[in-house]
Formats: sequence, C-alpha cells, structure tokens
Amino acid sequence: MTKPPQFNRSPTTTIDLPLDGEVFTVGEPVMFWGTVSDDEDPSDEIAIVWSSDIDGEIESGNASTEGTSEFTRSDLSAGTHSISLTATDTIGLVSSDTISIRLNTLPVVDEIILLPDPVYTSNNLEVTATGSDADGQNVTMTFGW
Repeated sequence: MTKPPQFNRSPTTTIDLPLDGEVFTVGEPVMFWGTVSDDEDPSDEIAIVWSSDIDGEIESGNASTEGTSEFTRSDLSAGTHSISLTATDTIGLVSSDTISIRLNTLPVVDEIILLPDPVYTSNNLEVTATGSDADGQNVTMTFGW
C-alpha cells in the first residue's frame, strides 16, 4: 500500500490592523499588524511584503517566530489606499490579504466674502464662502455669530 502524496499548501495571510475602511488624517501614525502561518515552514521563514497601490512597497522582511509582522507609518500619501500583505513560503507559494484605508486631508477655506463691505452691525449680512479638499471629499461650511 502506498501513501497518498503530500502537497505543499500556500501560507495563510491576515491583515489584523488597520481595519478595512478605517480613516486616518494625513501625518497620523498608522499601525499595521498582520499574521501569517504555513503548515510546512516555520513562520520566521515566510517572506512578507506590505504594499499600497498609492505609495508602493511600505514594508518587507520576514514574519516573526510568532508569525506576525508589525510596523507603524506616518508618511502615507493622501487618498484611498488598497493595502496588501503578501506572504511567500520557502518554495514560492504565495497568499495575500487586502484592505482599504483612507488618509484624509483637512479641507481648506479658499475664500470668504462679506457684503456689504464694510460691514456694520445694522446691515443685513451676505456671506459667500468657497472651500476645497485635496482628496476630493465634499466640503460643508457652517457659520455662526
């Protein structure tokens, strides 16, 4: 009787942090944490690459002996990023996990016009304001006095 052949399987890969859909402010530290495992190879022999579709490769190396990869970045570009963690075992089998995060910039008030000019306390006041947001989000303004 012959034994059935043993097949090597791809590693498993999970992005634990950040959470899918999470929003950060540009310049804010973003913690990345992923978990990898493989039935045939020790965790610290699994090569990992973290990448962003906007900023390219953001981290690489091998997983820890516990099968984790963690780092923090505060220099990611504004926009909606597709973040991937790719794991490659010692014979080249690959798996990956992907999430989406957004790095948001604060909106800018481009112009405020008060009419009449000059304004007096007895005048009806007309305010015209325009604003913009570098990452394309809608800008809403409110006024109070």
